[in-house]
Amino acid sequence: MDKIEPKPVPLSSKVMLERSEFESLSTAAKKFAAQEKKEYRLQKMLDAANRMISELKAKVSELTAELAEYKSVRKQLSTAGLEQENEALRGKLRSYEVVIERNNLWHLFSPKRSKTHSRNDAW
Repeated sequence: MDKIEPKPVPLSSKVMLERSEFESLSTAAKKFAAQEKKEYRLQKMLDAANRMISELKAKVSELTAELAEYKSVRKQLSTAGLEQENEALRGKLRSYEVVIERNNLWHLFSPKRSKTHSRNDAW
């Protein structure tokens, strides 16, 4: 492109190019326009990707805060106290099962037993 030398047209302010130089200049201009169009599309895609990245970063920070909230609640739970309470409840359950077994009352806890029986029906 630097090798192209325009020649002034006599009695005019216009310049003249040779046919081959004009064709190469035209081809270069078309390539430049196509490249600009591609760059514009790529820039739009890059902007969209950057917007999505910022949205995802915001979502990650939101979820991180929510996770921290759950972790703080978990730390507040006394696992040792819960285990002791669990063991106490299991002990009570075993003692109830022993009483039921000793008095031969398991038939009252069968799943087939109707819940509509009245107290008088049992006597």
